[in-house]
Amino acid sequence: MSKSVGRQERLVLRTAKLFLAVILGVLVVVNSVVWAEEGTEAFFPKTKKVYFPRGTSQLIKPYLSKPTGNTADYRLVIEGPQFLKYVTFEKQMGTPPREVKSVPGETRDGIPYVKHQFVYDVYPSTGFELSICWLDASRATISYQPGIRSGGTFDWRHLSERISPPKGAAYAKPLIIKWQNRGITGTFWVDNVTLHEEGSTQNLLKAGTFEEPEWKSYLIKPEGKGGGKCAKFICTEEKAKDQQALWMDPKLDATPVDPNKKYVVELDLKTENVTVPGEPIAAVLFAVGADVPEGKSTLFTYAITAGKTNSQQTTELVILPPLKNVRPKEARIAPCMYGEMFSEPEVNRAYAENAWRSGVTWTYGSIMNGVVNLLAPRGHRVWLSKPGEPFHAHGEAAADFLKAHPDLNAVNFTGKPKAGFFCPTWLVSPEGEQARRMMDDPLVEMVNRDGYIAVNWDIEQTVITGADGEKADRGFCICPRCLAAFRKEQGISEADKLDKEAILAKYKDAWVMFRCKQNAELAGHARNALKRCSRPVAFSVYSGYQGQKTREWYGVDWKLLAPHLDMAIAGYGGSRQAIRDTLDALGGVPFIGGELYYLGPVPQPGATGWAKNSMNYSPKPEPWRNRLLRQFVDGGCNGVLIWYLPVMDGAVFYHTSEAAEIIATYEDIFRKGKRCDSSFTVNGIKPEHWAAIEHEGKRLLMLLNFNGKPVETTVEQTGLEGEWKAVLHGKPGDLAIDAKKFTLPLDPWGTGVLVFRKAENK
Repeated sequence: MSKSVGRQERLVLRTAKLFLAVILGVLVVVNSVVWAEEGTEAFFPKTKKVYFPRGTSQLIKPYLSKPTGNTADYRLVIEGPQFLKYVTFEKQMGTPPREVKSVPGETRDGIPYVKHQFVYDVYPSTGFELSICWLDASRATISYQPGIRSGGTFDWRHLSERISPPKGAAYAKPLIIKWQNRGITGTFWVDNVTLHEEGSTQNLLKAGTFEEPEWKSYLIKPEGKGGGKCAKFICTEEKAKDQQALWMDPKLDATPVDPNKKYVVELDLKTENVTVPGEPIAAVLFAVGADVPEGKSTLFTYAITAGKTNSQQTTELVILPPLKNVRPKEARIAPCMYGEMFSEPEVNRAYAENAWRSGVTWTYGSIMNGVVNLLAPRGHRVWLSKPGEPFHAHGEAAADFLKAHPDLNAVNFTGKPKAGFFCPTWLVSPEGEQARRMMDDPLVEMVNRDGYIAVNWDIEQTVITGADGEKADRGFCICPRCLAAFRKEQGISEADKLDKEAILAKYKDAWVMFRCKQNAELAGHARNALKRCSRPVAFSVYSGYQGQKTREWYGVDWKLLAPHLDMAIAGYGGSRQAIRDTLDALGGVPFIGGELYYLGPVPQPGATGWAKNSMNYSPKPEPWRNRLLRQFVDGGCNGVLIWYLPVMDGAVFYHTSEAAEIIATYEDIFRKGKRCDSSFTVNGIKPEHWAAIEHEGKRLLMLLNFNGKPVETTVEQTGLEGEWKAVLHGKPGDLAIDAKKFTLPLDPWGTGVLVFRKAENK
C-alpha cells in the first residue's frame, strides 16, 4: 500500500514543502494526529497563555498528562472563570471523553470558577485507527476522516462512532491503519466491522467479519472474537516507521453513501500494549461573551486517575478586545484551508465567524469544508489548489493511458521509470495534447461545478537536489527524448556523452533552466485549459522566492512563468530582497507573499529533523500584526497568504483583524500608491521594518516594532514644501509634530501608521 494514503500524510508532505521556505528563506485536509512531546506547559503548542477576544469562541488544546499505575477512570479538569463557557469537544483533534461535567469550583480573587471535567473510562491512548476515505461521484478522494481510534491494553470491546460524510461525498472506503513514523507499537485485533445508516442495522460493507472467502491478506488470522477470523496487526519497534493498513474490502470496492445522511461505524477491538510516544491532547471549544472585561486571569488544569490528583498547572487566560470586524475591499488576507478539518458544527461556526471578523475574505485550498460553506453566503472566495504535480498522470483516465503506453513514462536519475509520471518533453509537445486533456477536463469540470474563480498550482518539484538533503536521484527525466531535446537546445555534440553524471558535472545550471522551462510551459497549458471554463478563472502558481535554490529544488523560475500567470504566490519567510527579486522576475504580475504562524494544528509525533524542531517551540502571537503588514506592503499590497486557518488562535485572529483594519482604512493608498522610501530617513528600527507610500498628494509611513520592548523612532522627510499635517492611525485629530522631522515612540510589538497631507488638503 502507498505510503501516503490519506490526508494526514498529504498534509505532512504539503506542510514540509511549504515550511522549508521558513528555514531556508526561499520560499489539507484533516490532520488527526493527537500526540505531543511531554512537557511542562498545559496547552498545545507549548503555550503558557490562551487568548479570547471578547465575544468569540476559541478552540484550546490541553495536553492529557500520562498517569502512573492504574489508568482507569481518567479525568481531565480545567478550572476557569465563570465567564468562560464550555461549548463542545472537537473529536477530530482529540479522543472524545465519555462525559463532560461542569460544576461550581472555588472563588479565586473574587471571581467564581467552574470545574470542567472531561471523563474517560480509561486514559485515552491511541495507535489503532479506523479511517474513512470519502470519494466523490468520480471516485476521486475528497478527504480521510478518522472514525474510531484507540490504544492501550484491553480485551475485546465493542466501539462505535457517528460520522457525517463531507459535501460531495458519494462513496466511502473504510481503512484499518497503523500510521507510519509515529512510534506506534503493540498489537491489536479487529473484528466485525460495520458501516450503517444511523437508525438502521444493515451493514453496508460486504466483508466486515473477515470470514468472507475473498479475504487473502496476511493480516487475517483465526484469532477473532468468539474464535473466528479477524485482522491482526503486530506493530513492533522495527515496524514503527512503516505503515500497516488494510482496506475494508478485499476487492478494494467503495461503498455508496448519501452525503445528506448520518452513518455509524462499529467494530470489536482488542489491544495489547498499543502505545504512542508523548501525550495525547484534547480539543475543547470555549466561549466568552462580548461583555466580559478585558484583562488577565488564570486557568488551572490537572488530571485525576483512580481518585488521585496529579500536580496542578497554571496558564494565563487573556481576554482581548473584540475582533475589528473590518474587511478590505480588494486586498486578500487568505489563510489556507483544505478538506474537512472539524467534526463539530459549533467549531466550524466558531472558525468561520473568527475568520470573517478578522478580515478574511479568501481562503486557499478547497470549498470542501464546513468553514468555507458557512462563509460562502457572505461572498467569501476560494483559490482552488490544483490537484496533482507537474507531469504526474493525475486522474484515472491519464493514469490508464500511461499504463497502456509505458514508453511515455518519465525516467528518473537512477535510470528507472518514475512511476506515474509522463516524460516532460513528450507531454508538453503537440503529441501530448490528448493526455493533457485527460488531466485538464476533470479540473475544468470541478471549477465549473463548484464555482471557483481562481486556481493555484503549487509547484515544488525537485530538479536536481531536493530540500532537506533529498538526493539528486529524485530529478527527472533522462529518457532519450529529454536528453535529445536538451542536447539540441544546448548544442551539445553527439560525440559528447550525456547522462546523469554529465548533467550534474557539466550542465547543471542549463539542465535546471531546461526543466524550469518545461514546468512553465505545462503551466501555460493548464492556464489555457481553464479558459474553457464557464466563467473567467484567474490562474496562479505557488512556489519559493526567485533564486537558484527555488529553481533547483522546486523547478520554478518566475521570469519563465510570468507570461502564463494572472498572479503569483510565494511563502514563507522571504526577506525583503528575496521578495524584490521575485517581483522583478515577475515583471508586473501581481504577487502575494505568505506568513506562517505554526506548522500544524495538532502534534506530529513522527516528525524528524526540521519538522520536529519546528513543532518544538512556543509560537509568538505578539508580532503577528506586524508580520502581516510587512509582508503585505513588501509584496506589492495585493494580500497575504497565511499558513494556516486551523492553527490560528484567539491572539492570531485578533492581530489579523488589526492588520485588516489598517489595510482597509488606507487601501487606496496601499494599492494605488507608489513606494517612496527614499523620501524618508528613519532611525530606531531596522530598514526592513518600515515602509513609505505616496498617492494623490498624501504620504503614508508605516513603522513596525518587532521588539518586546518600547522603541523611539526618529523620522525625517525630504521634499516637503509648505505646511504638512499628520494623523496617526487609532488617534483622533492631527498630531502636534513638525512633519519634516519628529520622534514617535512605539509600544512593544507596536505599529505606527501615519498619513501626511498638505495643510490645505483634507
